Amino acid sequence: MKKEGFTGQKIYVMPSATLKKAMAHELCKNLYITDIGYYPNAQYHNRERKKGCQQNILIYCAKGSGWYQIGGQCYTLQANEIVILPQKTAHKYGADKNNPWTIYWVHFAGNNANAIIHHLQKNGSNNPLMVPLNEERNGHFEKMINLLEMADNMDNMVDAFLAFPYYLTSFKQPLLTQAKQLAGNHPIEQSIAFMKTNIDKMLTLHSLAIQALLSVSHYSTLFQQKTHNSPINYFIFLKMQYACQLLQNTNLPIKQIGLTLGYEDPFHFSRTFTKVIGVSPRGFRTR
Repeated sequence: MKKEGFTGQKIYVMPSATLKKAMAHELCKNLYITDIGYYPNAQYHNRERKKGCQQNILIYCAKGSGWYQIGGQCYTLQANEIVILPQKTAHKYGADKNNPWTIYWVHFAGNNANAIIHHLQKNGSNNPLMVPLNEERNGHFEKMINLLEMADNMDNMVDAFLAFPYYLTSFKQPLLTQAKQLAGNHPIEQSIAFMKTNIDKMLTLHSLAIQALLSVSHYSTLFQQKTHNSPINYFIFLKMQYACQLLQNTNLPIKQIGLTLGYEDPFHFSRTFTKVIGVSPRGFRTR
């Protein structure tokens, strides 16, 4: 651990010998960490890399604010925002003088690094990304850095790198919020909650739009934007997921499961299940 710097800071830099082992390990080579740290209230913190860094750099601003410059443009990074600075790209960044940031940062690379970056920043821009609040995020970070401090044990290193995708996922807005949040104000979240409580019915697009107090066209557009799926296809998907649970955890006859989900014709249910899940209900239960 580095002694000088910011009070309460945490830093881990992967030794070159350990890094070589990580880059050759089957469970690590696709996504691995080279440096990781936490800087609380990092007044006067700044860095410039004219040739960029060999790794991608994720900076998560938890409090305060700062700035970064890339591609000839300067951006502000505020609390609850992240930026990923791509490898080998010139950049500068630093804390705001009057309201210095508290940041968590990770240098990472690997065969899947670019795919991960695209998953988090699909528009490919250099703009900061606002991230959802996540109570488990800091716990994942603490787990990673604590394990890496003992990375001379290969099991600890592997466990740290396997925890990294969970940390990255915490920055992605989930498709569905938690059940207690589904009763929120967004009409599509309310509609999904309505679908789940009426899983035994054969709801139509018209009835769903009426329940959401929207026109059919507006409702369909909003639903597509929120879930990247049509309302009816999404409702069918929910039904088939519930069917999987019943097939796996109960001894109910397949015909009864279909009736439970609103399918009076067992052949219709079987065809729909096979189309969505990729195997027949009987085949799924046997497997």
